[in-house]
Parts: sequence; structure tokens; C-alpha cells
Amino acid sequence: MGTPLRRSWPVALPAVPGAGLLVLATVIGFIVVTAVPAAGGRLALTLSELTSRPWTALSYPFVQTGPLPLVLNLAALVLLAAGLERGAGGLRLLVWFGAGTLAGTALALLQPAAPLVGSGPALLGLTMGLASERVDEAATPLGTRGRWLGTALAVAALLPGVAPSPDGTIRGALIAGLLATLVMGRSKKSPVIERRIEFPNSHYNPPGVHHEVRLTTPWDVIDVPALHEANRAGVELLLQRARELGPTHLSPAGRELLDRMATAARLTAERAGAGRGDR
Repeated sequence: MGTPLRRSWPVALPAVPGAGLLVLATVIGFIVVTAVPAAGGRLALTLSELTSRPWTALSYPFVQTGPLPLVLNLAALVLLAAGLERGAGGLRLLVWFGAGTLAGTALALLQPAAPLVGSGPALLGLTMGLASERVDEAATPLGTRGRWLGTALAVAALLPGVAPSPDGTIRGALIAGLLATLVMGRSKKSPVIERRIEFPNSHYNPPGVHHEVRLTTPWDVIDVPALHEANRAGVELLLQRARELGPTHLSPAGRELLDRMATAARLTAERAGAGRGDR
């Protein structure tokens, strides 16, 4: 008997441990600061006290000033961090989050006496990561709209009526940076590589006419019509993108999903062939 296939849910959701870790840390930070108000002063960044509390250079993003900023920052974090992790990996996600946080520490030089708290600088780092890494739109939850929505929520969390901190100068710089990186990400589109080939007798065709040749991929063994209807449309879209642009243009989660389905298709074909041989 062949190895039985492992049953799975009709819809495969890619895991995002790095983004989940950041969300969990933000929630825990809010709970700690709410339960122990003195903890906010120990975790907030104040440049004059940075030498005595160096951890505050990385801890201040997890200090939220209230429930509304917490909800807005969490929603922005889910949209931006999940997309960056799926497109570039968990390590790159943490690098951009840390880079934004340290950039906020440098930005605090504008108002050294005012404490800096909140996820604004870290979210700015995530938007810069999404723009610089040229993450595929399909990797971000809700696609391009998810990136715009995440940036809009990050800006909303910085508005004066929502959060009393950071200082107005820092707040304005962060909002300008978020909007600038969003525009930069919009202008940086991944180059589309058009692959065409002419048949040997193509010189008989009118000028400018080319014959399209369908590219093959390692996942063509997948029996798309036999898939569950919840997965069929998504798999067809991934296969089409792989044939047109190449497998490297898929997100890691998309390639993993196609690999699993191709393996299942090969096992099913092997079992069917073994069954015919027994008869």
C-alpha cells in the first residue's frame, strides 16, 4: 500500500510567525502598561535617559497610549507585516521593523525631552520594506488595497486627536514618511518579462505577429479540475503567473502551496498506476 495522503483544509492559509510575534508583543505591551502604569515610563524612549535604559531604543513601539491607537496600530501591523513576511521572509520583516524602530530613535533628536512611544516609526520601516523589497501585491492581504489601507491606518494612529504622543514635530515627520514610501512603493513596479518565441516559418507571417508558446512549470502535474472549488481559482491564478513571469515571481507561500499539490498529484498518479498493475 502506498503512503496515505494527509488530509488538509480546503483553504491553505500561509503561516506568518514573525508578524504574529510582533502582534503578540504589541498586545502584551499594552496589557503590561495598562496594568502597571509605571512600566510605561520604563519602556518609553527618552533620549536623556537612554544611557541608563538602553532597551527603550527597541521597546517603545510596544507602548500604546490607549485602546484606539492600539487597534489602529494592530490593524496596520497585520496588513503590512504579513505582506512583507510572505514576500520577503520573516528575517527581512524583523530587520525592517528594527530599522524603523532605530530610525525613530534618531528622529527623537528633534524633540529630545519628549518621550517617544507607539508603533509609528516601526510601521514606517515596514512600508519602506514593502517598497524596497518589491513585494508582490498578491502577498499582501487584500492586495494593493491592503497596503494602502495599512498605511492609512498607521497615519490615522498618529493623528493628534487619536494619540497624545509622539510630539507634533515627530508626528509630522512620520506621517510625511509614510505617505512618501507609499507613493514610492506605488511607482516601483516589478518588471514584467515578456517571453515569446517564433516558429521556424514565422518569417511568412505579417510583421509584428508572434506565436505565443505556453511555458511549462514543475507544477503542471496538478489536476486543476479535480481540486476543491475553494482552491481551484487560486491555484489557476498561481499557475498562470508562474507560466507568464516564471516561478520566482511567486511568493514563498504560493510556491509552497503548489509544491504540496504537485506532490499529492504525483502520489495519486503513482497509486493509480500501481492499482492498474495489480489488476
